[in-house]
Amino acid sequence: MGIDKPLHEINFNDVNQLVRSGQDEWSTIEFKANFHDGGDKGKSELAKDLTAFANAEGGDIIIGVREKNSKPGEYEICGVEKNKVGDFIQRITHVAEKTCCPPLKAFDPSPPIDIPEMKDRCILIVRVRPSLAGPHSSKPDLPVYIRQKRENLPINVNELREIMDFQTTLADRAAAWRADRIMRLVTGDFPRKMGMAYFVNPAGLLTNTMNWQRGKQLFIIHLMPLAAFRRAPSVDAVAAWQSNRPRLPVLFGGQHSSSLPFTPMRDGLLACSNPPSEGRGISSYTMLFRSGALELASPNILMRGKVPGLRPDMYSESGPTAITLKECVALFDSLHIQPPILIGFHLSGVGGLQIPSQYGNKISESEGEISSPEYRLDDYSADANALFTEFLNIVANAAGEWQFNRGQ
Repeated sequence: MGIDKPLHEINFNDVNQLVRSGQDEWSTIEFKANFHDGGDKGKSELAKDLTAFANAEGGDIIIGVREKNSKPGEYEICGVEKNKVGDFIQRITHVAEKTCCPPLKAFDPSPPIDIPEMKDRCILIVRVRPSLAGPHSSKPDLPVYIRQKRENLPINVNELREIMDFQTTLADRAAAWRADRIMRLVTGDFPRKMGMAYFVNPAGLLTNTMNWQRGKQLFIIHLMPLAAFRRAPSVDAVAAWQSNRPRLPVLFGGQHSSSLPFTPMRDGLLACSNPPSEGRGISSYTMLFRSGALELASPNILMRGKVPGLRPDMYSESGPTAITLKECVALFDSLHIQPPILIGFHLSGVGGLQIPSQYGNKISESEGEISSPEYRLDDYSADANALFTEFLNIVANAAGEWQFNRGQ
């Protein structure tokens, strides 16, 4: 980046020192004398600047610095009007969401930086991060630009392939991580003792056992931002969470997560519902890994009855699962962890479960476990609940039906 400091810590002296050092524009620095204007041309140039940096290694667009007329290649601070900062931030947000394709979230504007002896003027820095949702185009129908030295250059086929291959590698890492976590959990390797699973007793009634055992029902959700699987993730999710403590969703908790106990772990932060008590394990937990990945697990998924079946509130549109998915996506957004996100569902102990289908309840003949593919969300506005519906249809297939009945 142009100035190696967090945005909120940058002051006038930092910018002044950069300019006075003779720093020229380069692959991570762009100087602008004024805000991009609000016309079509200005919006196009703004989209090009944002996408070019996001497709490369990121950088700082420093607004309020101009090239000297008398000495090309040298720059001076001129500032921009303070009263126009709000309008520009609205414009850049709109361009990033509506003009860039796919929508770009990998940027942050700095607070206005005061200039001594220029009371009505300031400097604004737009910091663009490398985006894993790319490559991004400055308009819906190409071309795609990449930042190289001082220019925004159209990308070639080999460079495009390089970007896409990089993302594929991250997706492979996420899939391998998820497979390892599922293997650990279905063999009972939980961060805390699990309980509250139900089983059929000799009298034919469902009752609850104090401890989860291998082969019993277990529901697992993994939400995996691709950014979490870079060799050096750019965000420490736990530190970001602790700075403002947003809601950490837990499955089937019956409690607001802000009142749940949070346990610092070596790899992240653990939130549990129904905290462990004498002879009883937790019914659900959520693990926020430092990398940004989320793991949610619960064995408390069965309704009471003579035949074990999935709890209706597990798959209703207003039930905990649907609400939790929305909250998980909102959590990533609040932590400034950029999409795309891979989402995977896993259900163990499926054999013999009563599965609601469109033609009535059916008994699953599947053996053991069902896993979804890794679904991909490219934007935080996408419908994560629709992905869970797809998984429910896979569960229905285990009972010989093609569609799950959500009772609607």
